[in-house]
Amino acid sequence: MHDYFVTSGQFLGAESVGSHRPLLTTSPRDFQDRCDLDERFDFVRLASLPRRASRVVVAGVVLHRARHSLGHVQFDVHDIAPVHMAPRLVLAVRRQSVRHHVMNRPNDDRLSIAQCASLACLLEATTPKPGNVHRGADFDDLCFNDFVVSAVAIGPAMESALRRGVGFAVLKAIRATRSLVPTNTNLGCVLLIAPLAAVPREHSLDHGISAVLGSLTARDSERVYEAIRIATPGGLGSVEDMDIRGTAPSDLIEAMRLAAERDLVARQYANVFTDVLTRVVPWLVEGQAGGWSLTTAIIHAHLRLMAEFPDSLIARKCGMQVAQEAADRAMHVLASGVPSDRAYEQALSELDFWLRSDGHRRNPGTSADLIAAGLFAALRDRLLGGPFR
Repeated sequence: MHDYFVTSGQFLGAESVGSHRPLLTTSPRDFQDRCDLDERFDFVRLASLPRRASRVVVAGVVLHRARHSLGHVQFDVHDIAPVHMAPRLVLAVRRQSVRHHVMNRPNDDRLSIAQCASLACLLEATTPKPGNVHRGADFDDLCFNDFVVSAVAIGPAMESALRRGVGFAVLKAIRATRSLVPTNTNLGCVLLIAPLAAVPREHSLDHGISAVLGSLTARDSERVYEAIRIATPGGLGSVEDMDIRGTAPSDLIEAMRLAAERDLVARQYANVFTDVLTRVVPWLVEGQAGGWSLTTAIIHAHLRLMAEFPDSLIARKCGMQVAQEAADRAMHVLASGVPSDRAYEQALSELDFWLRSDGHRRNPGTSADLIAAGLFAALRDRLLGGPFR
């Protein structure tokens, strides 16, 4: 029995299905990259197979004369016909929607990973947090609808993180976003949610995230660096080691460790997402469990995060002194009382006014990114319930 291997090079457009070169070996990732990233290709015809060939191997999966699924790509494997020329085998590729395996279980009402990612970003953007864009406050070059569109755009990419890897998911999400939105809206969210989305659903995030981070490859690093360059986040300076404008390092975690002191998103990669999982998630859950609306719980968690960690985006744009002042002002709001207290609400309004008084240079965007990641984690594990308002 002989095995024959399909490569991405064997893919032909629907308009061209003639003979081609002999088959070569390939990796599953190379094969699936072609399926996912190039929608022009609809099927592959394999020509000149020996008459006795009885199976074909596609990306390591043995295909006999039957229907098979490989990820979200389904193959109909037709019998090898003894034609006058050379025997031929046709694999018809039909794309199907990507679904996590748990969504196929009966009576499973959990949100999919894609739904969790999009809903988390929607809830974060909709909530009237101080200094951020929300449905009642736009920036001159960035509006609420940009964030809504971005939230929807990243769903399929986050769903692919478990199968395809963190780097692939990050790059795919940023490409999808920038095809619909003219500026950076969600790089931080994507960088934080992708590793969490790559944890198998049957594993807890606090145990599974370290395995995901430990398995990152040089290819993941290249894709993450490419995504950052595409997103062009505001306020980026230059550094001596592993600058984003240079060649991507082979070790993404080491690059994140070098940036951890000045960037709260990088810090999560360096400390195994401790701040998201042991601070943001409990704060959100405690708020809702204590009788607050989810909106109130998000705002309060946002304030706690700002108070404990001077916002990285503010620091990049305005300097650490201004970032620390923002943190002190958030602490003042928290010290003024609890939500619904008049003093608390007044202090919150004053903080919002101060943050918006310099265009959007004082926008606490990194704090918002961690809120989105915390919301994703809580939604994934069903720690937050409706109504989502």
